[in-house]
Amino acid sequence: MGHRKCITFFFAALLMAAQPLLAGCGDGDLVLGDGGTVDGGRSTRDGGGAKADGGAARGDASSGDGRAGPVALLELAGAPAIAFTAVVGGAADEQTITIDNGGGAAATALVGTVGAPFVFKGGSYPGAGGTCGAMLGAATNCTVVIAFAPAAPGEVLGTLAFDYWDGQRQQRAQRSLVGGGRRPAVLAISDGPTFSFGAGVIGTTTEQIFTVNNAGGSEARALAAGALAAPFAFKGGSFPGGGSCGATLAAGASCTLVVVYTPADAAAHGGTVSLAYDNGALGQQAVQPTTVGLAGAGITPAALSISEGEPYDFGPQPIGVSVDKTLTVHNGGAAAAASLSSAALGNGFDYKGGVYPGTGGAARRRWTGWPRARS
Repeated sequence: MGHRKCITFFFAALLMAAQPLLAGCGDGDLVLGDGGTVDGGRSTRDGGGAKADGGAARGDASSGDGRAGPVALLELAGAPAIAFTAVVGGAADEQTITIDNGGGAAATALVGTVGAPFVFKGGSYPGAGGTCGAMLGAATNCTVVIAFAPAAPGEVLGTLAFDYWDGQRQQRAQRSLVGGGRRPAVLAISDGPTFSFGAGVIGTTTEQIFTVNNAGGSEARALAAGALAAPFAFKGGSFPGGGSCGATLAAGASCTLVVVYTPADAAAHGGTVSLAYDNGALGQQAVQPTTVGLAGAGITPAALSISEGEPYDFGPQPIGVSVDKTLTVHNGGAAAAASLSSAALGNGFDYKGGVYPGTGGAARRRWTGWPRARS
C-alpha cells in the first residue's frame, strides 16, 4: 500500500503569509501552474516568481503606508495660512508662493487650483511669473503667483490646492488663504461746504484753521493742495499754512491747515480749498479731490469825523459860566470803529460830568479866565 501524501498549499505574495489556498491528499505528484512541482513535501519554482525585486523593497521616500518605492511629497510655504490685504477697487495684492517637492520621486500630473476672490495672476495656472508646470522633480521647487482683489470690505477665506500623482497614488497638497479687503481713503475738510470769513477790512488779515479727516479704511497718500486765489492764501504762503497736514494721512486720523483772508478792495470774494490725494484705489496717477468753498467781503476801514467844523468856537462866555455843546461823531467807513477813547481835554475844556463821553454824550468848555467884552 503506497504512502498517503497530504499536502497543503499557501498563497504567498511579497513574502507575506495568507490563508491556505488549496488542500489535498492523494498519491503522486501535483504539478503547479508555473512549472513548479510538489513531490513528497519538496517544492520548486523555476520561474522566479517568489523572488523579491531588490529595487521594489527600497524604502527611501516611501509613502509610509507599507507601499515600497520612492514617492513625491509636495509642501507649500506659508503655513498655517497666507495673508493678503488690498483696497476695494484698488490694485490687487500679489504674492509669489513656493511649492517644494521633498520626496524621492517626481510629482506628475500636477494641477493647481485656487478659489475666488483669489486668482492666479493673469487668470491661469501658474500665474504670470510663476514657474510651476505639470511635473515637479524630486528635491526641487517651483512658484505660483496669486492675486487678491476684493470686491467688498472684510475678511474672506480661500484655498490654494495642488493635485498630483506621487508615483504610486493621487495626492493633494494645499494651503489656506486669508484676504482682507479695506475701504479706500475718504478725506473731508471741515466747515464746508462753504466757509465765510465775513467782512474783512481792507488791508487786514483774518485766518481760519480747517481740519482734514480721513474717514476711510486706508491711508491717503500724495496729499497736494491746489493754489489759492487772492485774497485767500495759505498762511505763510504754502500748504499747510503752519498746520499739521503732510503728504499722507492714516485711516481714521486728522490734520489741520490754515488759510488767511486779506482783502485789498471793497468787494465780495470767493475761493476754494482743494486737496488732491491717492485714496489707495485709484492709483498714484488718478487722484480724488476734496474741497471747501471760501467767501469774504472786503470793506473800507472806519473813518471818523466830528461835526461843527474845525475848530468849534464856543464864543465869548462869562467867567465861571459853563456852556454845553453836543458834538456828533460820524463813521464814514464800512468797518466798525472799535476801542474808542479820548485824551484829556484841558485848557478849560472837559467832558460833562468829567468822564468821556460826557453825561448825555455832550462835551463842554469852561472858561477859567476873564471873558472877553461882548460887542
